[in-house]
Amino acid sequence: MKACAGPFLAAALAGCGGVDQEAANRAAGELAAFQVEPGLWEVTSAVTAARARNLPLQVRDRLIGPRPTRRYCLTPVQAARPMADLVAGRRGCAYRDLALDGDRLTGLMACPEPGEVGPTMARLDGRYGPRDYDLSMEMTSPMPDGTPMVLEVRTRGRWLGQCREGEAK
Repeated sequence: MKACAGPFLAAALAGCGGVDQEAANRAAGELAAFQVEPGLWEVTSAVTAARARNLPLQVRDRLIGPRPTRRYCLTPVQAARPMADLVAGRRGCAYRDLALDGDRLTGLMACPEPGEVGPTMARLDGRYGPRDYDLSMEMTSPMPDGTPMVLEVRTRGRWLGQCREGEAK
């Protein structure tokens, strides 16, 4: 069964083009059982491609490659809304047209950026489950001059177990 997860974060979506509140509540109910495991998560990512008009080859080459591994301790409350804390790695992102079909997740994410150039937009596609995920993202961000830069990013997350005192949050 395919379920629209846009209402998964209905409050965040309110500013992203309008939401039918009744449909949002119905879809949110359908996804209530979809949560990730609370505890310690490890997230790795790598930029696999970078492109923008007039992007120097040296800059492109510095952008491509793995990013530092991050670890998050998700509380049960955070695990109930994993898109906000786990996938994006930051708060304040809005989601639209998210769909979960079995373990396949697709959709769009918009994350605010500091300054006034505009948000980073990402198209998500991949596998998503309670103890691991593997997503491909095509992220478009405006450069300071307004020119769009596109980064292709692969992000993987896996549950490591329960959090212990002093672990990364």
